[in-house]
Amino acid sequence: MCDLSASMKVTVSTSTWACTNGVPSTAICSGSTSTWTGVTCVNGAVTQIDLGSKSLSGSVSSSIGYLTSLTTVKLGPNSLRGTIPTSLGLLGLLTKLNLGTNLLTGTIPSQLGSLTNMNYLHFDNNKLTGSVPSSLCACSSYSGTTFGGTSITCYASCLSTIAASDLGTMSPCSDRPTSGKRYQSVSGSSSRFINCILS
Repeated sequence: MCDLSASMKVTVSTSTWACTNGVPSTAICSGSTSTWTGVTCVNGAVTQIDLGSKSLSGSVSSSIGYLTSLTTVKLGPNSLRGTIPTSLGLLGLLTKLNLGTNLLTGTIPSQLGSLTNMNYLHFDNNKLTGSVPSSLCACSSYSGTTFGGTSITCYASCLSTIAASDLGTMSPCSDRPTSGKRYQSVSGSSSRFINCILS
């Protein structure tokens, strides 16, 4: 947690995230109680991090992958930079991931395809590029996802059987849109698409 705190430059608004020489100054979890702002614990394990709208800067440390009891990560909106850590793919219990409205760059890691419990995924309003990886095609039950405000160019070809009306303005990678075309938000009635890319 201290590495995560340092990388995201957690400041005054979440001052309970205090570390000395890489060790938490106070116990993060005491049973099901957390002493750190925005952190929820269950049975002594960190299960949720909710630091949306906390003016965070810096990046998301790959050490987040060590918090294997996480079910929810909400880090948007903030001003986080860098890439989405591939180690998020190690969080097998994760159901909600909100990295929306930050300054993240790079692509969506294919490792997120291993998150079979995922039902809420937000990447909107970042500087992401590339395509929605095919690893996200393992369908399950998802309730929301957004890619709006990114420079993602296309969705994985394994999603091409979904009706065009469910995909809005997006195109399959085999029919790449012209340079500069951006995804619009996908939400609401696009549940077939959402269900497919979020599991």
